[in-house]
Amino acid sequence: MERWYVSQFAYLVNRLKSIREGAGTLLDSTAVVFLACQGVAGAHAMHPLPCIVAGSCGGFFKTGRFVKVGTRSDLLAPENPPAKIDHSGLVPHNRFLASLCNAMGVPVTGYGEPRYGGPLEELRG
Repeated sequence: MERWYVSQFAYLVNRLKSIREGAGTLLDSTAVVFLACQGVAGAHAMHPLPCIVAGSCGGFFKTGRFVKVGTRSDLLAPENPPAKIDHSGLVPHNRFLASLCNAMGVPVTGYGEPRYGGPLEELRG
């Protein structure tokens, strides 16, 4: 299923890249987001949760790079998943959602519970 989902995402991104808009393409003016269903499928874990952002949303997002947020790396080993997840060093996806709002001109300082924090400045262009 994941392969099919990604193929559909790639199709959409390529179509947006093929449509000229001003000096760029329609993809340059927008941001299309792909979130995986699970971080570590074998463990049914939600961490780490891969996310792909295609397009810069008019220059808001810096493109062409891999951004790792948070400090946890021990959750990448599905053969030894922890029984209970220690959330220290993980970044709530609420911060990513706040960044999306800001990219689309909605000036929020957070998304949902205030304790989750504000936008991810690492994504800015």
